[in-house]
Amino acid sequence: MDSNDRPAASRRVLSIALAAIVVALAIGAVVFALRPGKPGGPEAIVWGRDTCAECKMHLSEKGFAAEAIAPSGQIAKYDDIGCLLRALAAQGDTKAWVQDHTTSAWVEAEQAAYVRAASVKTPMGHGLVAFADKAAATAFAKEHRGQLTTWSELRRAPPGAAEPPLAVARPGDKRPLTAADARDGKALYLRECSACHGERGDGQGPAAQFVDPIPRNLLKAKFKLKTTPAGKPFTAREN
Repeated sequence: MDSNDRPAASRRVLSIALAAIVVALAIGAVVFALRPGKPGGPEAIVWGRDTCAECKMHLSEKGFAAEAIAPSGQIAKYDDIGCLLRALAAQGDTKAWVQDHTTSAWVEAEQAAYVRAASVKTPMGHGLVAFADKAAATAFAKEHRGQLTTWSELRRAPPGAAEPPLAVARPGDKRPLTAADARDGKALYLRECSACHGERGDGQGPAAQFVDPIPRNLLKAKFKLKTTPAGKPFTAREN
C-alpha cells in the first residue's frame, strides 16, 4: 500500500469501528427499554388455564379471583379471596387486588368492601366476596345473610388462622372431619383423581376422553360402593 493511502485506510477503519459502536449502543438502548419491568397492576386472567398460586386449581369462575405481587416480584393469581389471604399470611404485606363480585372489575384489596357468607359458594369454599361499592356489599350481605367485613379484619384473621385442633374420637368411633382434612383430601384428589374426573368432579378431566368406561360424574352423587369386607377383593359385578 502506498504511504499516501495509509491515512485514508486508517480513517475508513476508524469510521467503521465508530459506526459499529453506535449500532451496538442503539441495540442496547432498545433492549434496555423493552426489558420486563416490575408489575404495576393486576394482569388479565386466562380463564381455565391460569392456576391459583395457593391451591393450584385453575381459575375458572369470574367475580371471585384475586392477585398480588409475589416475593419474586411477579404477579401471583388466586381463584378465591381466601386463597389470597392464606398466601399473604405466610408471605407478609404486599400489593393486592380483588375482583368485584358483580362486575369482575379489579379493585385494590384495601379499598374493597367484603362480605362473608356461608351460603355463598366460592371456588374454594371460603365464602368471601368483594365489592368496589359498599352499598352493593351491604345489599348482598342482606340478601345472603352475610356479614360485612374489611380488608384489615380479614388480614388479622385469615382463613385457617383459628382452626380448632383435630377432634379426638372415642375408641371405635369415627373422628369428625376438619378443615385440615378437607384441604388434605382436596390435594389428594387433585393429584390422583382430577385427570379423569376433572377438578370439579364433573367427569371432564383432560384424560377422560381416553378412558373406557368414561369417568363417573361425581356431581350427580351416584357412587359405586364396594360391598365386600375390607381387605377382600371386589366382586365381578363391582369390577
